[in-house]
Amino acid sequence: MSDARFFNDEPFLDDEGSDLLGREQYAQHAVELLGRVRAQTETGVLALIGSWGSGKSTVLGKVIRLLQRQDDRE
Repeated sequence: MSDARFFNDEPFLDDEGSDLLGREQYAQHAVELLGRVRAQTETGVLALIGSWGSGKSTVLGKVIRLLQRQDDRE
């Protein structure tokens, strides 16, 4: 195999790549939910549940970057 990422199980955290599996939409939805929860209370929990390899770490990385961008704009 010439593609080194083929068997790589590291999360895809690079913003420059294409989002072929649509993880960005889940991340944006999570950020919206977090905003609603924060409007009601200062404490809250969001659980991201899925099987191994389903993209939880990738979504979490995207959520973190979206929240950081929001902070930069404020």
